[in-house]
Amino acid sequence: VNFDGNDDNVVIPYSASFPTTGSVSIAAWFKSSASATLYLIYAPYNSWGYRLGTNTGKAWADFSSSVPTGYPITGNTTVSDNSWHHVVATYSQSTGMINLYLDGKVNAVPVIGPSALRAYFGNSYIGSYGTLGGGYFPGQIDDVRLYNYALSANQVKQLYNGGSALQFAPAQGAAP
Repeated sequence: VNFDGNDDNVVIPYSASFPTTGSVSIAAWFKSSASATLYLIYAPYNSWGYRLGTNTGKAWADFSSSVPTGYPITGNTTVSDNSWHHVVATYSQSTGMINLYLDGKVNAVPVIGPSALRAYFGNSYIGSYGTLGGGYFPGQIDDVRLYNYALSANQVKQLYNGGSALQFAPAQGAAP
């Protein structure tokens, strides 16, 4: 999906089946040349929740807990290069660890996160900071995924190697 960076976003209606408090992984392909704080995915709890995006031109994620300070993690590699990148952030409730992966590899020192995520309510957003405004993403976002468990490093690598910003249907057979 192309986003103009001004007012575009995709709203994902609230669902009780959306993972909110246990282990979670957020993944997306994206392409942008902007280096501001931008949101690929935002699942809110008031002004917190879990977020995946870019900050100062690097991949970034944040998971909040029972306090509104959050547990941010920022990658080491500049991603504001107008090339496709695959980013994954994972949170494991059993270990409390937050990991950030870029293009199939660990891209930040793991952060010790909360003992549990704060349950959120309301709609989630792709491409913006939701009803709080701002953080509009200028570029393209594709293949957004949310898992109710923390992907392992090997699973992240497989997801990166098996995915791409563009996927085609099978040459034969019926569409799913």
